[in-house]
Amino acid sequence: GPRLTADLDVIVFADAPKLGQLIRHATRHGFQAAVETELAAVAEGGSLRLDRGLFHFDVIVRSLFIEDLAYEHSRTRKLFGRSVRFPSPEDLAILKTVAGRPRDLLDVAGIVRRHATKLDRRYIEATLRKVCDLAEDHAILERWQRVSRG
Repeated sequence: GPRLTADLDVIVFADAPKLGQLIRHATRHGFQAAVETELAAVAEGGSLRLDRGLFHFDVIVRSLFIEDLAYEHSRTRKLFGRSVRFPSPEDLAILKTVAGRPRDLLDVAGIVRRHATKLDRRYIEATLRKVCDLAEDHAILERWQRVSRG
């Protein structure tokens, strides 16, 4: 069945010095994170992780054009009394496929199941092809094809 999760993925448009400030601010307000370890993960192209009790926040640092697309296509919704931007299902599937961790691919499978016939697969595949060409790595598109077939 679907994965029950207490994860929240956040895309941050910030440079490295600002990320350090963000992590330090978060740790002063109840989040756990090893500042240097997390900054090193980001420097290697990963996401940074903040933990608070049962909740995990994966902070994706803008590094490719796909985050810009996700922002452009996002919709604003109210969450806990605040306006928050949410990506389209297609852009979320792209971001998760590129990240490629097992839990991300489970999320992609869930997106495909939930939005089955409404999902713009041509947009997803065309965008992933561009990412593959930039990265000179076609494993990303292969991941999508494997996961999206169910």
